[in-house]
Amino acid sequence: MKKRRILVVDDDDAKRYITAKILRSDYDVDVMATKAGTLQHLKNHYFDVVILDLLMPDVSGFELLDQIKEMHPKLDVIMYTSLSDVSKGVESIKRGAYDYIVREWDDQNIMHRLGLYFKQKEIDHQRQGFQNESLVSDDTWFFPNHERYTEVLERSQKAFENGLNLLVLGQTGTGKGMLVKYLRQNIHPDKHIISVNASAIPESLAESEFFGHEKSAFTDAQERKGKFELANQGIMFLDEIANMSLPIQEKLLTILEDKTLVRLGGSREIPVNFQLVSATNQDLGQAINTNKFRADLYYRIKDIEVEMPALVQYPELVQPYITYFVDKYNTEFGRNITLSDSFVNQLYDNLNGNIRGLAKEIRTYIALDGEMDPSFNRALKPFNIDNELDRILKTHINHRLGANKKNLSQTAKDLGINRTTLIGRMKKLGIELNDIKS
Repeated sequence: MKKRRILVVDDDDAKRYITAKILRSDYDVDVMATKAGTLQHLKNHYFDVVILDLLMPDVSGFELLDQIKEMHPKLDVIMYTSLSDVSKGVESIKRGAYDYIVREWDDQNIMHRLGLYFKQKEIDHQRQGFQNESLVSDDTWFFPNHERYTEVLERSQKAFENGLNLLVLGQTGTGKGMLVKYLRQNIHPDKHIISVNASAIPESLAESEFFGHEKSAFTDAQERKGKFELANQGIMFLDEIANMSLPIQEKLLTILEDKTLVRLGGSREIPVNFQLVSATNQDLGQAINTNKFRADLYYRIKDIEVEMPALVQYPELVQPYITYFVDKYNTEFGRNITLSDSFVNQLYDNLNGNIRGLAKEIRTYIALDGEMDPSFNRALKPFNIDNELDRILKTHINHRLGANKKNLSQTAKDLGINRTTLIGRMKKLGIELNDIKS
């Protein structure tokens, strides 16, 4: 298999040499040290990705990023930054970088992140193949390249490939239904899918809707298959499963254990077998403790459990979604609208609606030819970038402590700070040595 081609741009001779040496074990690597050399090299050679140091002698990393993207809009650029510059890493994503990597003293981080990057590119390529088959708009989906999504997709795929029940957790609007569409298209495109929102079915109709009924069930009744029977040999997606009543939960448990159901008003056992995906934005553990959800059903539906990331916790995911939705809705409405800087800033300040909220606001903006929905301003809630930086810093310190087997002195050295400063930051971020896995 032909090796992936990477261009490393770094003015520091030692760092450039070390990075290239690490990467050449798996990749075909070229190196550049200046702006002029980089731009000329990109004119004459193809690369899969560029790794760009934020600090360059003759130009800022941001400026060179802009010039690279102008020359090759589809070429991905990953910024290489130090721990003290993570805020600039976040800023670079807003300006068009694909991702950023924190520079470390070992090769594990960059090799791991690049491995995730190329794995996601393969998934993107597969997705493009499905999109070219004229999928209807309701079946489209998109996941940016990010470690959290890669983890979710890998675990979910294992569930589908092995016939295991999958439980998807996450806040409203984080793409739980989108994940199911992805899995069906990529793992079981030959299977049909039955989707039901448990909270949308009135209690008086729930048993008939889920299990079907016979002619004798009630006056003027006609024989009718329920949702579970319709899902036989396909995929059953139960959204908002936490809102399912206890009697229906009990019958669902019987279906999962016995692979049979009995219609309302009947006595005949009907065989059913489907791939079950359940989703909820509620805490099922708390629901179990308050006797609103059956513990035995919980363990039946969660052979594998994943949680969709919330945008407020991962703001670096926002720009890829903005790009995707702008293209999607410009195509839908026949427009060529560019989002204003003020509107983009307000999108970042109002991430509580997650992917669904982001899509709604961008769709409205484009439909109105670049005018904001007045209700959008009233819904704004402040977002503090310091919280994001603290999360990144905490994750990085935890990683280094684990790699160094909780050795504070070595970890401080790796981070470029003294031991006292490290202890102070650990206290501020709530990092306990006893919680570190080495």
